[in-house]
Amino acid sequence: MSREWRPTLTTVALTSVTVTTSYLVYQLVSQYGLEGTFWYIWEGDPYPPNVREQFHALDAVEESLCQQDRLLDAVEEAYERAKLECVDEASDATILDAWNNNILSNKKSKGGNLNLERTLAALSYNLDKYAAQIDAVPSKGHHDIKPRKKSLSVRIVRLMQRADIYVSHFKHGQQKEQRKDVSK
Repeated sequence: MSREWRPTLTTVALTSVTVTTSYLVYQLVSQYGLEGTFWYIWEGDPYPPNVREQFHALDAVEESLCQQDRLLDAVEEAYERAKLECVDEASDATILDAWNNNILSNKKSKGGNLNLERTLAALSYNLDKYAAQIDAVPSKGHHDIKPRKKSLSVRIVRLMQRADIYVSHFKHGQQKEQRKDVSK
């Protein structure tokens, strides 16, 4: 009498758990490598503590860059509005005054009280500070840190270039205003 083998519920459950676990481990190994997979399984994080600190530092800088980007957008918007408001008069001093007034009204509506000069100075200072923070993060430790630092550095350079344009517009407007005052 031959007995035919039939899969039981236990066999099906074990097989599906094995296949699922194998697939998940394969995904973890392909994403984090073998060492990262072990860190992920035992620690709940694929990175050692020192590498995690580096990622946290870069995350903090990235969040701060978003704030600086919004501030720079507000400066750009205020400048463009000032140019449109002064299209008939078009003197640099008039544009500078309108630009400063636009910044002041924008800051007061958001609860701040900075003028244009302080806003540009703070923006430039903060971008320099964040660039230094990115440089302070060591590139060694994990293969994902170096490209992340590079992308953040490129982003900061673009923000600095945009900020420098408006700093130069501001300085140019101030110089014209000072020359005008001296000639009177």
